[in-house]
Amino acid sequence: MTTFNSELEQFLPDLHRYACGLTQSEEDAKDLVQDCVERSLRRQYQYAQGTNMRSWLFTIMKNLFIGQKRKDSVATNYVQRLKNEIHNVQRASQTNYVFLKETLSAVNNLPQIERDAVIAFGLEDMSHKEIASRAGTPVGTMKSRLSRGRENLRNVLGVDQGTMAQA
Repeated sequence: MTTFNSELEQFLPDLHRYACGLTQSEEDAKDLVQDCVERSLRRQYQYAQGTNMRSWLFTIMKNLFIGQKRKDSVATNYVQRLKNEIHNVQRASQTNYVFLKETLSAVNNLPQIERDAVIAFGLEDMSHKEIASRAGTPVGTMKSRLSRGRENLRNVLGVDQGTMAQA
């Protein structure tokens, strides 16, 4: 066993007491000690031989504890924000619902090659190159099909290009 390991082992009871004081929980204290030992072993090259190892280990433990508390706080805030947003979600208005149904119907009535291009680009978020590769056609051909499909949708839905960009 190296000098570092034997010195580290000597401070395990002190680390455990300190962890219990920080966490106020026996199980959490054990986890914190384990994390501290693991980090100190991985970073033993940072320890300056002959300095106070106990202080070095306690600093590592304190920083681990603070970092975990910060992560927990961020996670708690995120979950709370999601819960609040769920209550603020509103159902689509009748107008939006009808427009969506008309749009889906218009997409289904497009010629197959145009429908595939519109769905791949608009819903699957694929690039022109990816769509062309999947269809086995040149990129220019795929761009043309997509353009015709969009134009057909605008005509069927009675929407001009500027309005479609805002939707």
